[in-house]
This record gives sequence, C-alpha cells and structure tokens, in this order.
Amino acid sequence: MNKMISTVFVSLGLLSGMSCQNSNNSSEVKVTNGVLGQPKALTAVISQDGCTGTFVSPTVILTAAHCADKGFTYKGVRTKSFQSMPEAIGKPWNFDIDVRILVFPSDVAPAYIPVSTARVKGDELIVFAGYGTYDLKNNKNDGKFRWGTGRLGGFEADEHLVASHGSDLERIAGTEGTNSGVGPGDSGGPLLRDGMLIGIASAVAGEGNDRHKSVHVNLTQPDILAFLKEAKKNGADIRFDEKPTIPYEECFDVDSTKEMNSFLFTVPHRQISSVSGSWSTCSCEDCALTDAKGYTTGTLSEFRPDYENVPAGALLVWSKRATDANNKKVDKEGFWNGSAMMFKEMAFGADMKIHDNSLTGNKGTVKVCFQ
Repeated sequence: MNKMISTVFVSLGLLSGMSCQNSNNSSEVKVTNGVLGQPKALTAVISQDGCTGTFVSPTVILTAAHCADKGFTYKGVRTKSFQSMPEAIGKPWNFDIDVRILVFPSDVAPAYIPVSTARVKGDELIVFAGYGTYDLKNNKNDGKFRWGTGRLGGFEADEHLVASHGSDLERIAGTEGTNSGVGPGDSGGPLLRDGMLIGIASAVAGEGNDRHKSVHVNLTQPDILAFLKEAKKNGADIRFDEKPTIPYEECFDVDSTKEMNSFLFTVPHRQISSVSGSWSTCSCEDCALTDAKGYTTGTLSEFRPDYENVPAGALLVWSKRATDANNKKVDKEGFWNGSAMMFKEMAFGADMKIHDNSLTGNKGTVKVCFQ
C-alpha cells in the first residue's frame, strides 16, 4: 500500500512536482479524454490559481489540501478561513488526507453540490470534472472546463483513497467523455456519483501502455467524513445528502403516439431513477390507461413495460408482453418494478418508445427520469 502511494507521488513529481511550490499554487492533477463545456448541473465547480474546487453550500468550497493554502477569492470576496485536514488533525500532508475547506464570509456560490454520506462501494460508475490537462500524453492544457466518466477500480490507504483508470491518449472522435481521468490542473476537482460529491482529486500516476490511474480522497470514508462533520459543527456550512441546487436528475416525456422518442442528456447518467405516468397500446379490451408499471396481475398482466438493452444505457423500449406459440407467457425479466435500474455503462442519451406492433390507438405519456 505504501509503495503504491509512493508511486503516485513520484509520478506527480515527474509531471509537475515543482508547480505546487511556486507562487501561483499550480495544481498537480486534468480531465483527460473529457467533454469540453460546463453543464448547468456542474455550475458549482470553479477554478482558481490552477486548482479546481466545488461549492458544497452557499459559503463553502471543498478542494485539495495541497491547493489554495492562502484561500480563494470569488466574485471579489475573499475566504475568511481555509483549514486543511492535515492542519486540523496535526499530521503531515499526505494524499489520504488531501482535503481543504474554504469558508467565505457571505453567500457567493452560484450553485452547490452537497456531499454524499452513502459509503462508496467498489466498481461504481462516476463522473470527473475539472479545468486541467485534457491530454496527458502530449501535455495539452487550455484551462477550460471538461467532464468525463469512468469506473472506480478499488481502494487504497485504508479506503481513504479511491482509484480509477483512464487513458493518456489524446481524445479520439466518438470516445469523448468515456475512459476518462484526472490530470495536472484538476487537483481539488469533484468526483461525483449520481450528481453528489463523493471525492476530491488528489493525484495521478502513469501505468504504462498509455494508461493512468486517478486517485481521489474518499469523502465517504469515516475518518474523512468525521473531519467534515466536525468542521460543520464548528461553523462551516457543509451540506450533506441534500439535493443539489441545480438538479442533476433529468426527466423526459415519452409519447406513446410516436414511433421513437430520442433524447440526449446534458450530463451522463448511470440509472433510471423513476418512471411515472400512464399509457395504453389499446391492445386490451377496454383500452384503459394503466400506470407506468403496467398490469402486474390478472388476465392483462402481459401488458407490462419491457426494457431492452438497458445495461448499455442506449435503448429503452416499452411493449406488450405476448404469449408464445404454445400459449405460455414469455419470460418477464426486464419489467419495471419501481426500483432504480442500474446501467452497466454510463448513458449519454436514450431512445424510447411505447407501443407493440402497431401505433393505432396508442395513447398516454410516460415520464422517465435518469440520475
């Protein structure tokens, strides 16, 4: 474990080891292979002096401890305090406690993203964001906001750190936003799960074969969480488990009279969080509308929503469940049961329809929400 952390540190030194000591506090760790542009849902993420930070309330930013050791200025307002976790607990700086709390004297945040206290699990789909290097291999940096997606690859340092793996290669058409990671300039930037803050970018290390490892402080780890809650107790307005001021969830109306409804997301999603509304394919006797779950019991129980190819987050289909040639009900796996439906990969959009073999007589609209 110590060897692994040491490797990360050496790699940062090779990338920009001197920059953390200069006058402008340049960050050590940019979103590589990311999507250019800042979605409204990520308005809370800002940059200053080569570091990235995230507002977690109207007055508080979380960033990396190796950043902003003299505070931030935002909209002409200077932070009144900028304590780091190493300072608070009286220990030397290390990656596993690389967190700093910046407190402003008044409300300045354009938006905020609360901290999630739900413990991080392995192998979760996540979102990175920052203003750093977008191409590690060629050391390209333009200081513009980018976001990208990835998958957590495990824990380090007694779960104080979470790691993920991305590509150092320059962005290739069609791959933007996937297989991403952080790089120089992203230090302090957010690691998000379902639009909630779960980590702070701390380090990056090369792994060979044009691959690199991104390392984030795990804000859901009990020791880190205890530090944040103690700071809140002492007056820092850190918000936990609230909804972000700008919703991350996106909802779309699926019209049953259309052959296909196609939607592009403004931010990536890893699950269908809810389905509501009512619909009918008019294949039943009375053509009565049924709710989004369809008929769950009785003689019409074959009329249920049916999801196809949802694991890829690419295609969502609603249809009538028919009987086979032997008049036996087909397998009902894939029906919506009211619970969140997780994807195997991040979704950037969806195609949806509500009908069986004919559009004749179809009616109703269903609202599908993605988180």
